[in-house]
Amino acid sequence: MRICWRTFPNLSCCNAGLPSRHSLFSFCGHPCYSSFTCPSACQGFRSVFRALLKTLLLPPALPFLTAAIALICWVRWPRFARLLLFASLATLWLLSLPVVGNNLLAWLERDYVPLTVVPLTGVPLTGVPLTEVSLTDAPLTGERVVSLAGQRVQSAQAIVVLGGGRKTGAQEYGGDTVNDRTLARLRYGARLHRQTQLPVLVTGGRVFETERQAEADLMAGVLREEFGVPVEWLETRSRTTAENARFSAELLQREGIASVLLVTHAWHMPRAQWVFEAAGLKVVPAPMGFTAALDDPQSSVASGPDFLSWLPSARALQSSHWALHEWLGGWVYRWTESQ
Repeated sequence: MRICWRTFPNLSCCNAGLPSRHSLFSFCGHPCYSSFTCPSACQGFRSVFRALLKTLLLPPALPFLTAAIALICWVRWPRFARLLLFASLATLWLLSLPVVGNNLLAWLERDYVPLTVVPLTGVPLTGVPLTEVSLTDAPLTGERVVSLAGQRVQSAQAIVVLGGGRKTGAQEYGGDTVNDRTLARLRYGARLHRQTQLPVLVTGGRVFETERQAEADLMAGVLREEFGVPVEWLETRSRTTAENARFSAELLQREGIASVLLVTHAWHMPRAQWVFEAAGLKVVPAPMGFTAALDDPQSSVASGPDFLSWLPSARALQSSHWALHEWLGGWVYRWTESQ
């Protein structure tokens, strides 16, 4: 067993990210080995540390943390404390507005459009409005995909559905099951499978040691039992999007597969596409869960009276949380790769 101890003598680290000189989310910048060389206790600590760090750096925890710091500093530095407290509350209020949360997600989605699947000899897309190109539930004779932007891409050989989390201890299901985000991705992946007849890979492991089943096992169960879709491969080792990409690429490349339809939320697609391409796969984005409504693709504001977009809501705060999470994750991935 070879483990890198250079930066933190009391912690082991390993290459848990992309196959490159530097690992992603490792504790040092030195070349390390596969995550299987890292003791399970270290893996568990890293997962907890990563989750804690993300929680503290993202809303709503970060505004509350800075507000607490302001109260601590109130007696000694009252002017600074008042300014910090105001900034904390103002930031929390702004991030809770639907007009802010929705537009933050829409910014991440700006380079993507819904995917349609047509034969190469099918409907020509040149000059055809987006709304005139529809999806068909009939299997295709060819395995070609064409984006709504009208650009032909290389043949996809498989569908990869990314896990988005689990619901722990669901009483109605007798245990863990997929959460709403993962279920939406599985539904769209099942739709694409029926349209293309491409084999399906689901990816997701156990983020914490207390989890009994890998997320991919839960996903495969839902696809098979509830959607009637066969699952060809299960990738059960990953804990992050970077590991989703790395381990899925290793599995698929052994099968001679180099190009995939990648299914995830549109706001998650920029980071997901980047790591999968860096892992050596050709990616055809298959985004879903767009923020903008179909009847108004230019609008990122949810339907309803306009004034509601300026009233704080928990859902808008969650949207802001996911948008900032993606920006933070993308920045960390690129920064660690550049070192």
